[in-house]
Amino acid sequence: MFEFLEGIVTPEQKKELDNHVEECRHCCDRFEFEQLFKEKLVAVASQDKAPEKLVKRVGKLLKELF
Repeated sequence: MFEFLEGIVTPEQKKELDNHVEECRHCCDRFEFEQLFKEKLVAVASQDKAPEKLVKRVGKLLKELF
């Protein structure tokens, strides 16, 4: 499903999956959920960045761990 959502399937696979999703209510519901989830995730990820102080603190902690 994730490859399908990301558009990294062959045209033949896409056609098969499109047909299946149209006919299978379970997969249709799942596809719609995953698509909405991805859209929301992208929207949240593109919002304001973390404060610079937090970025530096996390960077420092990561350096200490590795």
